[in-house]
Amino acid sequence: MSLENLAIEKQKELLDLWENELDEAFPYGIQISSSPIIDDPKIIILGRNPGIGKKELEKGPPHSSMLELQDENSTFGFPKHHDYIVGGSSYRIAKRMRNIVFKENPELLSETIEMNRDFLRTPNKSALQAWKEQSADDNPDILEQYNSIIKKTVQDLVSQGNPNLIISFTGYSDNEMYPMEEMRKIYDFEPVLESQYRVKKRNRDKNGQIRKTEYRATYADLGETKFIGLTPHLSNPNIPKPVQKMLIKFISDKMPS
Repeated sequence: MSLENLAIEKQKELLDLWENELDEAFPYGIQISSSPIIDDPKIIILGRNPGIGKKELEKGPPHSSMLELQDENSTFGFPKHHDYIVGGSSYRIAKRMRNIVFKENPELLSETIEMNRDFLRTPNKSALQAWKEQSADDNPDILEQYNSIIKKTVQDLVSQGNPNLIISFTGYSDNEMYPMEEMRKIYDFEPVLESQYRVKKRNRDKNGQIRKTEYRATYADLGETKFIGLTPHLSNPNIPKPVQKMLIKFISDKMPS
C-alpha cells in the first residue's frame, strides 16, 4: 500500500469520527496534512494541530478544505501542493519554514510531508487542550478513539515512510527533554539525545514584568531516522534574530543530502 493510500484510510476513519462525534466541538473540521503524502519522504514535519486563519474565521465554519473532503465524490486525498514550499502559503509558519528551517536547503521542501500530531482544527492550541481535559472526564471513550487514530497515523507514516529526519514543533519552557519524551511516551520510539542548543532571553512584557524565555533545538537519534525538536513553536511572534540564526545553523548542518 502506498503511503498516500495508508493516510487516506486514516483520513476516512477520522472523518467518520468527526462527523458522528466531534463536528459540534470542532466545526472547522480536520486536517492530517497540508502537503501531498509522498512515498519515501526525506523529512516529515510535525506541527501541533491545524489552525484556522483570519479569513476562514471571518467566513465561518466549515473550513474551506472540508468542502472537498465532504463532497459525495470525494477521493479523500490530500493537497496537491506544499504550503511551505517557495512560492507557497504566506502564513507565519510557512514563511518561517522557508526563511529559517529550510533557508539553506529550500530544495528539500518538495521532499517533505507537512503534518501535525493532532488533526482537529482550532483557532489556538489551548482550545484543543481544554477539550482533551474535559473529554477525559466526560467522554473518555471518544477521546481514546481519537488519540488512537492520531497516534497510529503518525506511527505508520514514520515507520513506513522511513524519513531521514523528523522536525517537530513542540516543547515546554519548564521541560527541556519534552520533545524526546513525547516521541517515547506517545509514539513508542526510542530517541537517544545527541545534542541540544539553548538560548535564554529576558525581556519586559507590556506590564513591565521581566519574562524569561528559553529557546531550544534538540537533536536525537531514533534509529534509522534522526529527530529535531524545536521549542517554542515557530508560530511564536517574537523569536529574536540571534535565535533565528542559531536555528538556521543548527538545522542546516543536520539536513539530509
